[in-house]
Amino acid sequence: MKQWYYAKDGQKFGPFQKSRVLELYQKSEIAPGDLVWEEGTADWITAEQAFGPLTASSDTPPPIPATTSLEGQKFDPIDCIQRAWDLIWKQPAYLIGGCFLAVIMASVTQVPMQIGSHMMGLVKLQGWHSPIVISGIVLYVAGFLLSFVVNPLVYGGLFWMILRIVRGNQPDFADLFIAFKNFKLALTLILAGLAVSAIVVLGLIALIIPGIYLAVAYSFVTVLVVDRKLRVWEALELSRKVVTTKWWPVFALGLLNCLIVLLGMLACCVGLLVAIPLCYTSILYAYEILFHNEKGNQ
Repeated sequence: MKQWYYAKDGQKFGPFQKSRVLELYQKSEIAPGDLVWEEGTADWITAEQAFGPLTASSDTPPPIPATTSLEGQKFDPIDCIQRAWDLIWKQPAYLIGGCFLAVIMASVTQVPMQIGSHMMGLVKLQGWHSPIVISGIVLYVAGFLLSFVVNPLVYGGLFWMILRIVRGNQPDFADLFIAFKNFKLALTLILAGLAVSAIVVLGLIALIIPGIYLAVAYSFVTVLVVDRKLRVWEALELSRKVVTTKWWPVFALGLLNCLIVLLGMLACCVGLLVAIPLCYTSILYAYEILFHNEKGNQ
């Protein structure tokens, strides 16, 4: 199947399936005047030339049926987990496969740290001035910095893919790489991750309890950045503002997800293939319910 690309605001995006580009066009994320290109064709053309006027089209892929409407729903941690469980078995390839791919991508950044840690372990035998030990320190620091850069992009893309599935949109593995193709979004995700980490650490130092409160309050910062394209401080404040009104239920969801991951590890770790996507999907259901009434306020 030939792949499609589109250009917007001076940046090129793709490759995508035709159905994905058409979906973006009909949602007005691609404007009629934006350029699109299909592999094998000579020139770029406008989206309107490719797909016609911006109206409903019979070529639009049917949406994935949502489990139930989230309109007016009250936030219930157990209900979020139940919804997530049901959705996983409707879209196992994207939810289980997508989470597995994201975890592998994030784990790759840990390899330099692991190698560097082993090399640093030779300090008792060779001393701090040994080339091997110095190389280990450099490798460890490089891996640490790499994880701070790559991991927010990986999980930002994962949350975006899961969120679209929760909303009943057509899934696409290309959603996993949305942050890698948008410099502004990538930079915001990195800065947001650093800000949350720094604030939570400072809170933990300040008698621990403030750190726990802030860790829960900032649970949805990454999702807000990829979904609403908010700046760092805007995402921090909106997450804190909304979660504070439901802090204990959100905290309970976090505890339940920790228990789910623990059970997945006890099941010879194979259970993590389901436990991890179950946790992430339940968080995205919680996001949809908690932030539904805030959508018109940005």
